[in-house]
Amino acid sequence: MKILTLAASTLLLSSTFAFAADVVYEAPVAPVEEVAEFYDWTGAYVGATAGYAWNKFETRTPEISDKEKLNGAFAGGYAGYNFLQSGPWVAGVEGDFVKDWADETYSALGETSKSELKWSASVRARAGYAFDRSLVYGTAGWAMTKFEDSTTTAFSTERHKETLNGWTVGAGFEQAFTDNVIGRVEYRYTDFSDKMIDGAEIDADKHTVGAGVSWKF
Repeated sequence: MKILTLAASTLLLSSTFAFAADVVYEAPVAPVEEVAEFYDWTGAYVGATAGYAWNKFETRTPEISDKEKLNGAFAGGYAGYNFLQSGPWVAGVEGDFVKDWADETYSALGETSKSELKWSASVRARAGYAFDRSLVYGTAGWAMTKFEDSTTTAFSTERHKETLNGWTVGAGFEQAFTDNVIGRVEYRYTDFSDKMIDGAEIDADKHTVGAGVSWKF
């Protein structure tokens, strides 16, 4: 009887080891976490822009104070470099140069006076917050414009040209349509401060709204 019991136990133990040998343990595979790709705003870019400007010039002398509005379109180009991106935060620098079509002409007593802006430019810092391919940004820096005033009579024409300097600040929105093509809309306010021209104090400022498209390298 003991022999039968020992034989049965041995047979059962052998079967258990054989079954265990056939079982292959597979560790559970950890799920792969998908990391969303975020658009890279860093790098250099160049673009073209156009829009409309509302320019106000106030001339003051001891005798008179006169205000004139030199409103008109502008078109030109811009270039910049976004050198920093930390998560959604983007920072860079930008410069622009545009041709202005803003003038006003007055005629009285055989004399014609014309005031106009010839061109404008700026160099600015930019900082913004990106929603992947959309960027909301603010910008501020230094600006300048070329102002020309002429008076024409039947006998001669007298011209005065001045370069006005000041500061500019604004905000805009950019959208990356592709990895390289970026569109934008932008508003800026510019104050050219006060300047003495031929004994008159000139106080000039402007509001601009423009759109542009650029190529990012």
